[in-house]
Amino acid sequence: MRILALADAHGQPEAVRRVVEASGCLDLVMASGDWRLDLEALSDELLSSGLIREDSMFFVPGNADSPMLSRLERAGKTRNLHGRIVEFKALRLAGFGGSSRSPFLTPFEWDEDECWEQISGLSNVDVFLSHAPPYDTRCDMTMGGLHVGSESIRKYVEVMKPRCLVCDHVHESSCIDKVGRSLVVNPGPCFRGKAAVLDVDEEVKASLVTVPLC
Repeated sequence: MRILALADAHGQPEAVRRVVEASGCLDLVMASGDWRLDLEALSDELLSSGLIREDSMFFVPGNADSPMLSRLERAGKTRNLHGRIVEFKALRLAGFGGSSRSPFLTPFEWDEDECWEQISGLSNVDVFLSHAPPYDTRCDMTMGGLHVGSESIRKYVEVMKPRCLVCDHVHESSCIDKVGRSLVVNPGPCFRGKAAVLDVDEEVKASLVTVPLC
């Protein structure tokens, strides 16, 4: 199965369109938050243009998005994974949006114990979609060398051992890492043309891509 992982559009729908269009034939699109755009209108447009298939796009909200997004089952043709497990063909998917507390006081932040209370009830899945990266990986490191990811997300990966976790939030840490046997993918910000492509078979393989936006 071929999956496009993207995040952090930050109000740039054209960047999302170009990244999806350049990715070719996709089975699934997983989008991990910080939209600041009309996600319903965008997903409807992607579907009507044939760039995505019906019911093949999933999202979680980011810390810069309204917490109201976390309560929706859908935003247009895009299905919400926040706090949910969904079966998609042969894959089990789950997710959790928002981020741990930050100095920026963004709209959708939570305490670590609150996060763990909710995600600990999600059983093991193939792919976990999180806005926040797991703590103490190459995917959560700021330019200053600080690890700012979520300890609860890290604990979930260690305990539940998903085959892959897709995140973002820390724009400068676009990379592929591992926690145990779990692949951790931070595709980087979509508003800069960054994304990742996952090929899921017996193994999960991932590659980072950058699409020119001009």
